[in-house]
Amino acid sequence: MRTSHRLLTLGLLLVSAGCNRDELAPYSFPAPVTVDCQTIPQAFIGVPYSFTPDFDASNARAPLTWSAEDLPPGLTINPETGEISGVATTEGEYFPTIIVKDSSKPAQVARVSCGKLVVVAGGVICTDDSGSIADGILGEPYTFAPMINVGVAPYTWEAVGLPMGLALDPASGLITGTPTEVGQFQVTLIATDATGAAFETDCGILEIFPRLDVDGDKLLEAYPDGCVGPGVSLQDLIDNGVLVGGDGTAITCELRGGLGNGNFPAGISVTSDTCQIQGTVDPSQRYGMYVWITSFIQGNIIAHVPYCAPQSVQPGNAYTVNKTFMGAASTLKPGTTQMNGGTAAYGVNTPDPRVEVLRTCSAPACFFKFFFGYNTLSGSASVSASMSGKLGAGAAFDGFFHGINFTDPGVSANISGRHWVVNIGFDYCITDVEAECATKDLAIANGEGSNYEFGVIVRP
Repeated sequence: MRTSHRLLTLGLLLVSAGCNRDELAPYSFPAPVTVDCQTIPQAFIGVPYSFTPDFDASNARAPLTWSAEDLPPGLTINPETGEISGVATTEGEYFPTIIVKDSSKPAQVARVSCGKLVVVAGGVICTDDSGSIADGILGEPYTFAPMINVGVAPYTWEAVGLPMGLALDPASGLITGTPTEVGQFQVTLIATDATGAAFETDCGILEIFPRLDVDGDKLLEAYPDGCVGPGVSLQDLIDNGVLVGGDGTAITCELRGGLGNGNFPAGISVTSDTCQIQGTVDPSQRYGMYVWITSFIQGNIIAHVPYCAPQSVQPGNAYTVNKTFMGAASTLKPGTTQMNGGTAAYGVNTPDPRVEVLRTCSAPACFFKFFFGYNTLSGSASVSASMSGKLGAGAAFDGFFHGINFTDPGVSANISGRHWVVNIGFDYCITDVEAECATKDLAIANGEGSNYEFGVIVRP
């Protein structure tokens, strides 16, 4: 009897086992769901995102429960459908994993790596490297081309908040024009695609800066000669209010040739970063005061700052040269004048300035002659050294004097709005043999190194 009881019990166990196969499900089913998310599309910041991976749940017990790890900020997964949606907020590369559980007991679980999900700036793209729409400069041509990487072409564009002088092309989105006001402008761009979907983006601040420029009044206040001399740095010019405006980016300095920029004397250079004069004018250059324009460069903008340096060494036998202006000694000082419309003029109260070239000549007959060269802006300029005459009473010859004056009525508008310079160089000759001074070459050969350099700074 005991043996029969054991067999019945075993039979009951076998029957019981046959009626509870759910408990053996991990051995009777394959993976509960096959998921494909290796081609997960990229997301765009600020643009609604939706992606539902392909899956096969034929061998799993419904319902399924979905979750995900390492999704980009702003995106979530629907636990019932597996749809990944939301609005991404942070650019970058993300490597999400999707987890699917079925309703078996115990639940079967599938973990699937979805590869790389890239989040980029999306919708209307109106940012440059600074993170906002490109800035502009007052009075300078402006162009900016936003882009869009979602929706269906063609698009219709709108803009809100553009500064005066700028306009948007509704067909292309191109922003062009010349800003006429300085300030910070909050700009929003809207692109409506062919389906009527509108994509709106806050483009941040578009700042219009005043252009880098020279305050001529502050220049004269800080440097009464009207030009920047040795020892003055870029920071000094900014601190003294001479150099104004600009967009805050780096400024470099160069000696650039060109109309109105003058002659750069041998021995002189200007440092590119601090804008300071380096060196001294070479003694081989004419005695006197050299003026030129140093170019201050910021992006595409150039500010023109007058610089000056003296050459105070004369050869041992050179004649004495003295210049006065308005009765004051000014031999090693430049001249200054201001534009009047499109005309520049200097020395109209002839002979002021007055240059005296001193050398006593005791021969029965003494002759003097001088030659000069200059640079001006237009072919209509007139330069002279009148009035002129000998020094000394009666038959005595103590030297001679001359004036300096010029008029240039043909100054072009692009030059008249900035500082520019005129250089005039003189070569002198005094002799009792007139033929020795007949030409410039003879005057230089027989004038014992007697010469003079003078520059005029023209203010806008």
